[in-house]
Amino acid sequence: MSQDMLAAALAYGERGWPIFPIHPGSKQPIEKGSFANAETRRDKITEWWTEHPDANIGMEPGGINCMVLDFDPEADRDAVQERSSTRLVAKTPRGYHEYFELHPDDPIITNSVSKVADHVDVRSTGGYVLLPPSRLARIEDKDGNEKHPGGLYEWEDDGEPAVRDMFILARAMATKRDKAENSQDWIIDPDLPENIAAARRWLDDPSQCQKVCISGTNGNDVAYETMAMMRSFGLSSEVGAQVFEESDWNQTKNQPPWSAGELLEGDDGKPGPAYTSYEYPTSPPGNMTNSYRVARGKMLFADADERREKGGRSGRVYGDGDDDDWGDTNEGNTDTSDQKYKSHTQTEMGEMREPPWLIPGVLPVGGYGILYGPPGSHKTFIALSLAMSVVMGGQQPWVKPEPRWAWPEMGGRGPVLFAAGEGRFGIRKRLQAWERVHGYDANAAGDDFVMMPTPDIIDNRFDWDDLIGWIAEARSRHRWYKLCVIDTVSQAISGMNENDAKDATQFGRAVKLITEHLGCAVLALHHTGHDIKATHARGSAAFMGGADIVMKMKAMGTKAKPVVEVSTAKPPKDAPDWDKPKYFGLVKCRFDPAGGDGEDNTSLAAIGADKPANADVQAAVAARTAGDGIDYDAVSHAVMEVLRKNPRSRTPLTAEFIATACHANQPDGPSIKTWQTHIGAVKKMDNPPECAKHFQAKYGKSRAGWYATGDVE
Repeated sequence: MSQDMLAAALAYGERGWPIFPIHPGSKQPIEKGSFANAETRRDKITEWWTEHPDANIGMEPGGINCMVLDFDPEADRDAVQERSSTRLVAKTPRGYHEYFELHPDDPIITNSVSKVADHVDVRSTGGYVLLPPSRLARIEDKDGNEKHPGGLYEWEDDGEPAVRDMFILARAMATKRDKAENSQDWIIDPDLPENIAAARRWLDDPSQCQKVCISGTNGNDVAYETMAMMRSFGLSSEVGAQVFEESDWNQTKNQPPWSAGELLEGDDGKPGPAYTSYEYPTSPPGNMTNSYRVARGKMLFADADERREKGGRSGRVYGDGDDDDWGDTNEGNTDTSDQKYKSHTQTEMGEMREPPWLIPGVLPVGGYGILYGPPGSHKTFIALSLAMSVVMGGQQPWVKPEPRWAWPEMGGRGPVLFAAGEGRFGIRKRLQAWERVHGYDANAAGDDFVMMPTPDIIDNRFDWDDLIGWIAEARSRHRWYKLCVIDTVSQAISGMNENDAKDATQFGRAVKLITEHLGCAVLALHHTGHDIKATHARGSAAFMGGADIVMKMKAMGTKAKPVVEVSTAKPPKDAPDWDKPKYFGLVKCRFDPAGGDGEDNTSLAAIGADKPANADVQAAVAARTAGDGIDYDAVSHAVMEVLRKNPRSRTPLTAEFIATACHANQPDGPSIKTWQTHIGAVKKMDNPPECAKHFQAKYGKSRAGWYATGDVE
């Protein structure tokens, strides 16, 4: 037996098949990394089988450009052989191994179970098979019952392997997702006129349809691939075959041209390429059409809307007119996916309203803006400040006037979607810093600030499934948003060429889809050119073409007191250009992070100013008061009012007392809890002497004055 194994192993080596030794009677390789160490050299094979004379022989089929169909006893081998047969077949102890040669242009075929047919496995790259005359030992369970019969591997037919056909390749390539039910579900009507026209254009466009069918070489493969494209264009097999036959590409380039009948039924009586491409697809029918994209979007969005309406997500449904809701969230925003083109007469145009401003003079409701700047110019901080201003509705009267908000005026308020591709895990701290500086409790935005990863806007103009899925997830939180921030453009189009106008236009189309289905304005953050001195936006000018406004940033100030200048590179549409740049100070804020655990508790927050020097002053003011956010003039006035109403009272000025007084004086302002939290954080306000000292230092009033009777001013 040992001589037979050595002789067989040497014969395989001479045949050019890389092999390696397997433990006798088993399928377990003797050495680790056997695939990488497989050999055809006579001396190495001799060394292995001299050391292990009874070792079985293993081989990776992918190493000889083959794939092996492994038939279990339960497999219907005859059904597969009706489609494909070969002359290199090994009988195994429990079934058969059928070898098929792969085409040089085929993708890598990996191992799989029951893809080609039930109880038929695939072995190729990354897997291995035993070669004759290997032998397996009989295996019994603990009760002596047979688990594996054991036995010999031997060649039933030692001829040449057949070249795989498209039936086998398509099934072997299919993934679990490809085999899902939706690969056979027609969610659009087949044979729509516009889709037939698109298929004809594709066939006769040399830049798209580049392969040709040549009989005796790759004719069947190209025919299969082309018919698969007809299916992706939403054509039935009969119409697809007819369009294929009539195309100039088929009539002038294929040798010989295919007829529709041959495509549907081959000349050997077996089903033709159309049958294989339609019965064993790797993508849903019509997936390359606009009609499919719209239908697919409706399905995904309907599911997301249902989840939200059933309370599966924490976000509220906005725009129902309730005074406590965002009553104007949907103003100027409607889902236009059902009506891409809308006509207006001159009379009707007179009744059209210009979209209202979301950010006055900057971005209209449903608009599209770009904010770009060099690395380190604090783009995300400025965008976060804008996003929180949208959620809060701008700077409210009860919030202290200093420091000034970066974006104090808003045309409306509502939920914000922040798509963070850079520094995503630092967003929480930056939000906490903004809340601290601007006088809000932690988690002030609550469910109305939604963060997601940036969408993947892939380089495929026909396939928007990933983006539609991203939109559907966003809609499961809120049906409508006021603003979506994409941070950054380069993260969203990773893998695409940002210098290519086509790819830049692709990004603009994605923005339009987001705007249409989420009803929001979009602000995209972008970088300057790669040159360190560059002041223009990176990539193609087409990025800027569809934007309503393009803003550029410049870092100023010092590292200790950073200041940012924002000006227009493209003025806002339908509005006068800014008369001067906008300036922002960045203040460093300390806070207690949720969870503690020694986590860094500092971050920056953006505040507004009229000019660079003023921004520096504003930052200093914010640094001194960051964390309280309380208007102490309002506190003083509220406490005086309470004392006047209670002239004989000697009530200690605890945080709770002051908070109650402030809330009573401004019932539309913060809650008692909000006042109390911030007052208590500044000084030991539950200690009357400390409290008195604090107000004395701030307002020059004596301690007695704070406990005085009604004549106190």
